[in-house]
Amino acid sequence: MQFRNEIEILQEMLTHAQNTGLLSITDDTLQEMIDGNITENQYVLDLSTHAHILAELEELLSDVYRSIDVNTAVGEELDRLGRLVNITRGVAQPAMVDCTISVPVAEDEDITVPAGTPVIIEEVVGSTGVAYVTHASATLVAGMTSVPVVCVNSELGFTTQLPANSVTGLEGFPTLTLSNSETSTNGKNIEEDDSYRERIKNWTVQNIKGTRECFDNYLSNYTGLDGYRLIPRYNGMGTLKVVCDTISSELANIQAGIQQNCMLLTDEPVVCVLPDSTTIATLELTVDIVDNMLLTLGELEQLIVAQTRVYLEGGRSRLGQIVQGLGIGDDFIPSQLIAYLLKQIPEVVNIIVNPASIITVSDLNVLTVTEIEVNINV
Repeated sequence: MQFRNEIEILQEMLTHAQNTGLLSITDDTLQEMIDGNITENQYVLDLSTHAHILAELEELLSDVYRSIDVNTAVGEELDRLGRLVNITRGVAQPAMVDCTISVPVAEDEDITVPAGTPVIIEEVVGSTGVAYVTHASATLVAGMTSVPVVCVNSELGFTTQLPANSVTGLEGFPTLTLSNSETSTNGKNIEEDDSYRERIKNWTVQNIKGTRECFDNYLSNYTGLDGYRLIPRYNGMGTLKVVCDTISSELANIQAGIQQNCMLLTDEPVVCVLPDSTTIATLELTVDIVDNMLLTLGELEQLIVAQTRVYLEGGRSRLGQIVQGLGIGDDFIPSQLIAYLLKQIPEVVNIIVNPASIITVSDLNVLTVTEIEVNINV
């Protein structure tokens, strides 16, 4: 629906007045009035006032019209439309990491670590500036030497992964050691309008159990799940396998949630697994540098390693954009890494990547890079 502005309304009024004989003027004079060059005519002044009022009303009508159309509604207007069909916007989620609280020798009494206890993180590439806390309380029972605990980023939203073996302890508990053998998830930002709008448009099938839309609606909003792949009939007997890019401790919860919210029959078989790794032991980057570079070689090396990790695992780029990273089944394509690094780090040129060929990653795997080695030609 097309709404008019004030000038368009005034033009229609004056043209109508001319056509009906209320204004005895030529077309040239009419255009002069529309352009605002002739204003002393009382009739024109009256029409201008009416046109202004009508334009304000049409603007209000335009806002109402846009707010009830799923194709044009934004923000809270879109949220309201979603609530009408029971489709809610995906919320921001914190990054999560599985950790283990341990002591070298079992204690004689229980030690309880409350929820919200700050985590001590080693200063390593990729972890600087992040703050994690325990997600729930954990009790190291007398006679035991370890207990698992989930820790979460204290801020909601997508962020760079916390590397494995970068957590060392808990503030206020000097006798306890805290460790993480796996990397964290990335977390998620609040769902953007475009993605939310498409789910609202498909509302008729979003909540129909057994449909892909139902699985996508549930899994895409699951806290702590960075990505997933559905593998139907993977064993030939109808069992559904869901490959989940998440922390180990969430697999059982995801499986139970799928059976309850997505399966037509809640006792039908479904298996949730972590992705296997397609591993590059050492990713080697050789670069030339520009003559006027202000960074030290050490700073440049650290920057290259950090931005390579962002490309591989997700996070925020040097230029501030959100990078999703390589997910389940995403191949490693050296030329794409080179293009990303050249854009983010203009201090380097002529990047050579080893391995130089594309590494194919199956739908059950994610790429894992153990070590990144940087060679700088000076």
